[in-house]
Amino acid sequence: MKFFRITFLFLVGITLLISCKKTGCTDPDALNYQESASKDDHSCYYYWIGQHHEGGDIFYIDKTRKHGLITARFDLPSALWGCYGTDLAGADNRTVGGGLQNSLDILAGCGPNTPAGMCLALDTLGYNDWYLPSIEELKGLSKTLGKVGQANLGSGYYWSSTELDSAQAYLVLFGNGAETQNNKTGPFNVRAIRSF
Repeated sequence: MKFFRITFLFLVGITLLISCKKTGCTDPDALNYQESASKDDHSCYYYWIGQHHEGGDIFYIDKTRKHGLITARFDLPSALWGCYGTDLAGADNRTVGGGLQNSLDILAGCGPNTPAGMCLALDTLGYNDWYLPSIEELKGLSKTLGKVGQANLGSGYYWSSTELDSAQAYLVLFGNGAETQNNKTGPFNVRAIRSF
């Protein structure tokens, strides 16, 4: 009788172990997704706007919810955009994702003593892949963090890396997010961003 009881308990134990579901995060969009989990334990986590991450604050998250853009937590010195009278080839990208190439084009055509050059040279908190944002990236920064005063953003004009022509480049007025353009000879605020 004792043998049957032990055998029965052993079989019940094995059955319970085999039938147990592994718990964890089952959302494939989450940062901690566990492919082997078959039961969600509500532990999933995601990036969010305003989160301190990789040297700054997140202000944009792409459709994958695993990549986006980060702003530095401080302004660089106000500066002239540079290259007044020179129409740069390629520094006219307006889109999200275009700021890095614009910045590289400005560096190649105008040298390091520009807002783009300062951003590209920035090395802070172990990150050295900063650049001057395109006009759409800068408008996104103003819209998400500029209005709530996060990331130590001011309410003045900030340069973008998007050139209009040989004499002008685009800016954004933080506080209301208005896009404008000005002569490249005007000194305005500079804020570096990076992607993750």
